[in-house]
Amino acid sequence: GAPMANIFSYPLYQRLRDQNRVFSGLLASGQAGRVDLTVGDGGPEQVEGRLVSGNFFEVLGVSPVLGRTFSTEEDRTPGGTPVVVISHDYWVNRFARDPGILGRTFRLNGSPFTVIGVGPPHFTGDVVGSPTDIWVPLSMQAQINRADPRLDQRDSNWLLLLGRLKPGDSLAQARAEITTLVHQALIE
Repeated sequence: GAPMANIFSYPLYQRLRDQNRVFSGLLASGQAGRVDLTVGDGGPEQVEGRLVSGNFFEVLGVSPVLGRTFSTEEDRTPGGTPVVVISHDYWVNRFARDPGILGRTFRLNGSPFTVIGVGPPHFTGDVVGSPTDIWVPLSMQAQINRADPRLDQRDSNWLLLLGRLKPGDSLAQARAEITTLVHQALIE
């Protein structure tokens, strides 16, 4: 098929994030695929997960109800920050609003991750109709999808991007700039 224009590779996201002048913030998110969560000695349960950029919650203007969200630094080193933010609904339904959830470690697809925050009520993520249980930094993609590491692959388009326009910039300006940056990346 033809190249898709609405999803991007991680290297292209980094370029657009770092070189654009029209967004005050540009975030990325992608499907985590099958995610088995194991708490303690229990058996695995399947959860809906999203891999997101470190600035995901900041760009969306979403604050946690408990703990904190990711820092930009937690998304810089591949495999370096095994932390998660869980949704409010998941916290209520699975952990009965236990405030002791912060700092608790469980396994995602066999790898240990520590809970650092709980999202606010009614926030289900960035994809309408597809509620998320857990958010994981993009830098942890290879730990979540061991058989399909994608961070360094320029030809693996899997990320949705959302940007917050700077005051005074228009959607037309953003389209023009992003189109130029994508074209430059494609001809290199």
